[in-house]
Amino acid sequence: MSELVGNAVEHAGTEIDVWVSMRGATVHLAVQDRSTRPPLLRGSDPTRPGGVWAPGMGLRIVAATATAWGALPSSDGKVVLATPCGGAEAGVMTFFTDGGARLHVAVQHESNRITVTLTGELDRVSGPPLADVLDAAMDGGIRHVCVSMAQVGFVDVGGVRVLLRAHQVGKRRGVVFLLQDPQPHVVWLLRGTEAADLLLGAPLAPEGEPAMVPHAADGRDDRADGRDKRAGRRDERADERDRRADERDRSADMRDDTADERDRQADDREEWADDRERLAQERNHLLDERQQKVQEHQRWEDVREELADARDRDLRRREQEL
Repeated sequence: MSELVGNAVEHAGTEIDVWVSMRGATVHLAVQDRSTRPPLLRGSDPTRPGGVWAPGMGLRIVAATATAWGALPSSDGKVVLATPCGGAEAGVMTFFTDGGARLHVAVQHESNRITVTLTGELDRVSGPPLADVLDAAMDGGIRHVCVSMAQVGFVDVGGVRVLLRAHQVGKRRGVVFLLQDPQPHVVWLLRGTEAADLLLGAPLAPEGEPAMVPHAADGRDDRADGRDKRAGRRDERADERDRRADERDRSADMRDDTADERDRQADDREEWADDRERLAQERNHLLDERQQKVQEHQRWEDVREELADARDRDLRRREQEL
């Protein structure tokens, strides 16, 4: 628990919630923070200064002493879970995107290589959390990121966009990013979006035809140059799409700002209405007090008249007696 809490305090820097529960003889730990960035298990490096206190050792301790552990996205951050004691496989971490409904992600760290195994559906809903995992995986001394697609049953254009963006991030950071064992319909989609050569690392032969085997270094160089040019054109198109998306985001932000201003004006009008209502209530209260004072004054006038009548009666009685 101290490692989970310490990791949340150091890396998330937000408020945290801690849960400890027991089912039968098994203890379950959970720490929720307000950061959406997923934790990532780093490889061990005996030459790293700091020893067991070096960054990344806390999660390795969790992986070594937990039968199961992982992370779940929440509405306002993430929850890191662990079941201590047992024999977990060190170096493996589990993520569930979209609440676990569409995509399951397992991350295996080996030296300077990370293998990401996907199971389920990769689409525009489950893709953004995966993008965060891939971005975190390529942050550090990683040189190879391999995404296993053998158990992915569905991929849409939004999922391909996430993979292409991860490839661009890896290219900028000097990380080789490749897909492994995609199913035939996924290969068909990659070929249709001109992403197959870029993400699979080699040109694919058309369906029904054998793959071309290079026979000379010059041919390999020519094909590599062609792939680089096509990749450059694809990157330019992707950058153009990103610029358009940024423009749409800015327009959306402007609309949101306008809506916020309208909301603030509506709030001001409501406050003014409340002030008018309070003034009306105070005015009614003053009128009630005034009416009460008038009634009290009338009662005193009635008392004085009664006293005067009594005095007159008393005088008439004395005159009769005399």
